[in-house]
Amino acid sequence: MLVSVVTIGNSRGIRFPKLVLDKLCVKDKMDMEVTEKGILLTPVNDLPRSNWAAAFCKMHKMK
Repeated sequence: MLVSVVTIGNSRGIRFPKLVLDKLCVKDKMDMEVTEKGILLTPVNDLPRSNWAAAFCKMHKMK
């Protein structure tokens, strides 16, 4: 899919079609990784309190 790079303030960005964002369940964040082949964007699935169990276990061990 060919997309245009557009000016956004002093930066430049890409606008993603809503269908693509919905299909990948993108909310408001994506993880960006620069590779030798280009840029890899991965949706971030922030689940509230998803890491609490591990944090509580770690705190218990530090007691």
